[in-house]
Amino acid sequence: MARNIGFRGKVLRRSAAIARSWTRIRQIWTDLCWLFSLLPGALKFGLVLFVKSLMVSILLALLSTPATAVYATRMGFRVPIEGVPFVNFTIGLWSFIGFALSVVLLTSVVVLLAALRSGAVKFSVALGFGPEIVISPEGKIGLGSTEVEIEGFDKFLIYSSIACFSSATLLFIAHATGLLNFYFSIERWDVFFFVAIGYLFSVTLFSIWYAKMQYPFWMLQGYLTIPLLILMTISLFASDTYGSLLRVIRYGGGISTSIQLQGVLYDGKSQIEGHLLLRSDSALFVLASTGKSVIEVPVDKVALLTTNFDADWMQPNFGVLRQSRYIVFD
Repeated sequence: MARNIGFRGKVLRRSAAIARSWTRIRQIWTDLCWLFSLLPGALKFGLVLFVKSLMVSILLALLSTPATAVYATRMGFRVPIEGVPFVNFTIGLWSFIGFALSVVLLTSVVVLLAALRSGAVKFSVALGFGPEIVISPEGKIGLGSTEVEIEGFDKFLIYSSIACFSSATLLFIAHATGLLNFYFSIERWDVFFFVAIGYLFSVTLFSIWYAKMQYPFWMLQGYLTIPLLILMTISLFASDTYGSLLRVIRYGGGISTSIQLQGVLYDGKSQIEGHLLLRSDSALFVLASTGKSVIEVPVDKVALLTTNFDADWMQPNFGVLRQSRYIVFD
């Protein structure tokens, strides 16, 4: 009985300590929000930009290793669990790209918002017959001399923006994972065109909604953080984007390479001609010139590695979905 009372007392004391800690955290957050509200708009804008850039860097640091594993799985060779030497560089470069995209996106939205709020821009849709349909940020649609005000126009705009963003993102994921080409024969540039159109509509609808709501410019940073994080995460796991980065820094991605071996022979030769898929801390993964096998070359057996400065590239036509044939449930 005494033991149960003692245990109950410990639980109550710990619960009270957790409650006090949570109260302190909430008070600190309230104080920080109050201090933030006192800052001028330009300083708020810069502070949110700094926090957003920091979030992108931390997220990419956490996801760079599984992204490498997904890339290796899709290419059909061993996942380099020993690590890859360019991960830190990848994080830094991808963070910079995220920052650059953020600047471009914010600049575009700010310019569009300024035009919308000044009344200089109204969106018109020509149907090919009859008068044009004119959409204004105030939630009114004009058809010729007739103007109709839409109830719940702000919700329509933001939901439509989210729908366009989600559709474009899902289309890009389907292409990046090979799911789209697994069932349909669609050209890569056609996919990118529809993805770009989806994002363009999403940004435009979001800008109209933001102009209608009359929010300050500095809050844009907060609203655009989540879409940016989603885009950076998805692009990091897309083999086309990941492979492009590897090709640019000449660490893989299917770049044409010639390897001079040291102390060993492959197929009776001391030289391997193929396409470098990835370099890990201990091995080079090379797609053979026949395109039918992946050669794992230990780093300590490499005497010389040659890559043309304008080299061709090729990757195996495999895909993550093809890995399912190795999974058996008995």
